[in-house]
Amino acid sequence: MGGVQSGGSSGGEYSQPTKHAKLNAEDEESNALEKIVVDMYKRPTEQKVRKIWEKYADEHDEMQWNRSAAFLKEVFHGWGSTKSENDIREVFQLLDKDKSGGLDWQEFRHVFVCRYRGLHQLTIQKFREEFQLHDKAWSGEIYYKEAIRLAESLLRDNKLHPVEEAAALKQVAERFKRHPTKHITFDNFTKLFGPVYYEFCDLTQRHEYIPRGKLSSSSSARVCRSCTSLASGATYGGFAKERDNINVRFLVNGREAFDAMAYAIEKSLKSIYISACWITETTFMRRHNGERHIQNRLDQLLKARARAGVRVYVLLRDDVGVEEENQSAAVQVRLEKLDQHIKVVRHPKFFPFAFSHHQKFLVADNHTAIVGGLDPCIGRWDDDNHRVTDSRSRYWPGIDYYQPNDEIPGFREMLQPNTDCVNRRKVPRLPWHGVSVLIDGRAAYDVAQNFSQRWNHHHEDLSLDAAQYPKCSPVPNQVPPPEQKHQSSKSTPCRVQVVRSLGTWSGLRSGSLDTSLLDAYRKVISNAKHYLYLEHEVIVSSAGMPNKVQNNVVSLIVDRILHSIREPGLAKHPFRVFILLPPPDDNSVEENHVWKLTMNTLVHGQMSIRKRVQRAIASAKASNAKGVKDKWTDYVSIAYLRNHGEQDKVRVTSGVFVQSGLLIADDRVAIVSSAHINDRSLLGDRDSELGVVITDTQMVPSTMAGASYSAGKSVRQLRMRLWNSYLGRHKTDDRVEDPVHDDVYYGHWLATAIANANVYERVFPYVPSDPIHTREQLKFRARKPNNTDELKKVHGILCVYPTEFFSAEKLFVTPQYLREMLLTPEDFY
Repeated sequence: MGGVQSGGSSGGEYSQPTKHAKLNAEDEESNALEKIVVDMYKRPTEQKVRKIWEKYADEHDEMQWNRSAAFLKEVFHGWGSTKSENDIREVFQLLDKDKSGGLDWQEFRHVFVCRYRGLHQLTIQKFREEFQLHDKAWSGEIYYKEAIRLAESLLRDNKLHPVEEAAALKQVAERFKRHPTKHITFDNFTKLFGPVYYEFCDLTQRHEYIPRGKLSSSSSARVCRSCTSLASGATYGGFAKERDNINVRFLVNGREAFDAMAYAIEKSLKSIYISACWITETTFMRRHNGERHIQNRLDQLLKARARAGVRVYVLLRDDVGVEEENQSAAVQVRLEKLDQHIKVVRHPKFFPFAFSHHQKFLVADNHTAIVGGLDPCIGRWDDDNHRVTDSRSRYWPGIDYYQPNDEIPGFREMLQPNTDCVNRRKVPRLPWHGVSVLIDGRAAYDVAQNFSQRWNHHHEDLSLDAAQYPKCSPVPNQVPPPEQKHQSSKSTPCRVQVVRSLGTWSGLRSGSLDTSLLDAYRKVISNAKHYLYLEHEVIVSSAGMPNKVQNNVVSLIVDRILHSIREPGLAKHPFRVFILLPPPDDNSVEENHVWKLTMNTLVHGQMSIRKRVQRAIASAKASNAKGVKDKWTDYVSIAYLRNHGEQDKVRVTSGVFVQSGLLIADDRVAIVSSAHINDRSLLGDRDSELGVVITDTQMVPSTMAGASYSAGKSVRQLRMRLWNSYLGRHKTDDRVEDPVHDDVYYGHWLATAIANANVYERVFPYVPSDPIHTREQLKFRARKPNNTDELKKVHGILCVYPTEFFSAEKLFVTPQYLREMLLTPEDFY
C-alpha cells in the first residue's frame, strides 16, 4: 500500500505517498500542516533536515521560537517555498504540542514528518508486538478470525467515535474475508489493515500533559514524551495498559523470590534486566534444606548465562553521599569482570543528593518478570520460619547473617563474604519479610520497557560510551518461553497493570512525571468496600503533616472508615484496616525521624487515623447512631512481627523487618511494589518506584462480613497464607476466611497479636512496649530474659504494635543536622 513501510530507516529519501488518507474537513490542524508538508516528500532527505536542525538547536538538542523561525525559513527556502513569518509561527504552534515554547527533534520529526509518511516506524513496531502476542503457535502467522480480533483491538485503542469505529470495523471484516488464505502473515496483516488504520486513526502518537503543581486526585500526572504512548487501556494512568490473562504467582519472602529469580536467569536465552538499590553478587539464590552450592550464587548464575551470549544489563543505585552501604562502584567492577556481556550502570552521579532509585525487579527475555520490594543482597533471603539464630551457618553464611543495628558490612567484609561480620553466638539476626510477584507475557514486557527507558535516559545523562554500553531496545520475546515451574499449578491468570513513580531525574524527559503508582493506591483504596490490608516499611501521609506532606493516601483510608461509621446500615459491618509495620526500635537519627513521622500519620497527629476515627465515633454516638463501635482499634489494627530462638542456651528475640510494599483490598485486588507510602515514593519526582496492580478475574466462593461473597482466587489465597503464617497455622486454614467478621478480627487476629505481645514483654522486658515512653525508662529494663517457659504460649509471630513506645521522645531531626547533612525536611517525607 502507498506510504506503508514495514521497517524504514531513519535516513534516506522519504517516498511520496501514492494517496493521502482522507482528512477531516473540520480538522484545522491537519489541513494547515498538509498545505506545508506536501512538498516534503519531493525534496530533501531526513539527513539534510537533521543537519539544518543541528545548526540552530541548542546544547540540549531543543529549539526555541526565536531560532525555530530561522530554521523553518531555511528548510522552506530549500524546498522553494515562500512562507511568511505568520505562516511559520502557525506551524511552530502546531508542532509545539506541549506548549513549552520550544521543539525537540523527535517532536519535529514524528509530528511534522512521520504523520504524512503513512504508518511510521512506531506504528509498525506496535503492530508487530501485538501480532506476536496473538501468534500463540509461534508460527509467524495467525488465523484470519484472530487477525480480525487483533485489528478490532488496535482500532478500539484509539477511542474512535462510535460511528467511525463501526465504519472501520466493517472495512476490516470485508478486507480480511477477501484474503485468499485463512492464515495471515504479518506482512499481509499490515497490507490489509494498514489502509484502514491510516484512514481512521490519528498517527501523531500524542501524549497527555498535566501542568506542574500539586497533584490532583483524579490524575496520574504527566506522562513523558519519550514513552511510546499514553496507554489508552491504563486504568491507573501511566505508560502501561491493563493486560488480561497474565499468569501471576505471589512470592512470599526471599526464599520464593530468589528461587524465582534464579530459575528465570537459568532459563533466559537473550536478555536479563535487573534494577536494584543494593546487590550482593555473592548472595546464594537457593539454599534449600540448608544446602548451598556455588552455582546457585547470583554472580555464578549471571556469569553462566553471559558466557552463553545472554545480555545482562544491571541498573544500580549509585552512592551519592547519604547511604554508602551498597558499595555500588565495587559491585559494578566485580560484576563486569565476570563477562563482557554484563553491563552495569550506576545512577545518579551527583544529583539528586537525597533521593534514590528504588525500583526492584528482574526481567528475563522480556517475558518473565519478578517485581517487589526485595533486593538480591545480604540479609534478604528468608522463609516463613523467620529464624532469629543460625549458629552453624546453615542458612546465612558469613556476612549474610545480618543485623544492621549491630554491624553493617563494609568494603573489606564484602570481599570476604564467608567471614562473619556479626557475632552469631551473641547477636540475633534480623529476620526479613517481603512479598514479590512473578508475572509473564505482555505485563513482563511492560517492565522491560520501563527498564529500557531508564537505561537509555541514564546512558544520555552520564554520557556513556555507546560502544561499551549499548542502548537498550527490548522487543517482545519471539521464542516460546520455557515452561515455568512457577506458572503451573501455582499461578493464576489475572488482569495486571504495571505502575510506577518516575520523574525527570530518574528516567523521563524534561517536564514529565509518571505517578501511576499513586493513582493506583488512590483508586484501589477509594473503591474498597470491606477492608484494606497493608504491609509497608514507612507510612507518611498528609494525615500526619497536613501542610507539608502532599500524598493523601492515609486520608483516603480514613475517609473509607468514616463512611462506614456515618452511613446507616453500614456500621454493623465495619470497614476494617489492617496495617503491618517493621518492629519499633531505637535506630539511627534519620530512621527514628521517619518512624516518628509514621507514628504521627497513624496515631499521634491531629489528623491521624486514630484521632479522626475517635472524633467520628464520638460524633456518631452523640447522634445516637446504631451499631457504632466504641474504640478506634475496633476499626484499625496496627501490628508487627516478632520471633524468638536460642543462642548458647539463652533465649533471644528479634522483630521481623517488613519490606513488602503490599496493599490488598476486599480479597480481589492487590498492589505489590517497591514503594513506601510517602511523598518520596509516590510523587514521581523523588524516588523511582515500580509496582504491579493485580486484579483477580477468577472468583471463588468465600464469606465477607458473615455473608456469601465471591473472592478473587489468587489475592484471597495470598492474604490467607500470610495471615495463617503470622498466626502460626497451616497456610490453608480457613478460620480467617472472613477478614472483617468480629470472630476473626477479635477472636483470631487481635487476640493472638495482644497475647503474643504480652508474653514477649514479660519474658524480654526490654522489647518495645507501650509503658516505655523514653530512653531513660528503657535503660532500667532488664536485659536478661525471664520465665522463658512462657514462650510456649506464643502462637505465630504476630504482635500488636506498641503505639506509645518512645511517645515522649523528640526524635525529629534538628535544623543543625539538616544543614550538616545537606538535607531538607522534604527529603524525609
